Amino acid sequence: MLRLLLLVGLFGSPLISSAQKKLMVGKQGKPLSDIRFEVFKFYLGNFFFFNVDHQIIGQENDFFLIDISEKEMDTLPFIIPRETKSIRFSFGVDSSLQHQATFTGDLHPFNGMYWTWQAGYINCKIEGQITKQNGLEKFTFHLGGFLGKYKADQNVSIVADNEDGFHWFVDMKNLSKLVFQNPQKKIMRPSLDAVTLSQKIVQTFQ
Repeated sequence: MLRLLLLVGLFGSPLISSAQKKLMVGKQGKPLSDIRFEVFKFYLGNFFFFNVDHQIIGQENDFFLIDISEKEMDTLPFIIPRETKSIRFSFGVDSSLQHQATFTGDLHPFNGMYWTWQAGYINCKIEGQITKQNGLEKFTFHLGGFLGKYKADQNVSIVADNEDGFHWFVDMKNLSKLVFQNPQKKIMRPSLDAVTLSQKIVQTFQ
């Protein structure tokens, strides 16, 4: 029985406690800054399973809201076909679904991940603060958009890394550097900046 396991950690190792979501980052020769993540959640869905010949042998169409704010490990609630060698899925809600939102389960607006019918779903929400020598700086990223150049959901492909299934690793150190170095610390509507940051966030996963 194959599963897809999400892990959150530092330098390729799982986090031991949520306290480690408080990280120190900085550039050589400059003071370190303390980064604390308070909210980190995102949608994954529209899974396609491929065999060794790159043929589709199954799919899972549902979307799941992953809340890294609450736990460092999560197994998605579906079984992957045993012959699966790679998976393709969406980071964020697929644009085709935005036009026919069902408002049930993880896609219900009560989860706080929906703007309006015009703007659609928030694919990824990251909030927290940076403590610097001169005070606090908050960051708020509500990333989404599904129309034209503001389409922000990302396609992700992973291959099996062991006999038990698939792992997708969230390296908080890389994510922290991305947040620290991003010139904007507040993005809360569909925009090209939201698309660019969404692309970079996916690249911090392994």
